[in-house]
Amino acid sequence: MKNDDLTRSRWMVFIRCVLAAAGGFLVANLSVAMVGLLFTDTQALATYSAMLFSFTVWLLVVLLVFHLRSVRVAALSVCSASTAMLLIVQGLQIWRGV
Repeated sequence: MKNDDLTRSRWMVFIRCVLAAAGGFLVANLSVAMVGLLFTDTQALATYSAMLFSFTVWLLVVLLVFHLRSVRVAALSVCSASTAMLLIVQGLQIWRGV
């Protein structure tokens, strides 16, 4: 393996790590808001459920980022998931009147 290929693969791994950490955190935080807006009657249950759900979502995002072949496809997947969840959260805020 040439030095250029080794450097390129190290950068790809670094980008995937940053994408998994930052993108997973963003999607997990949006999932907390989404679950919190769905269960407004029981706030303790909503908090507990949102915390557990966010860990699962973060794990799934990390697995997705490292499973996909292309970094570009992984970034597009994380961006589309976060955009969709942001639209759902905004829709729930409008629907609930928050």
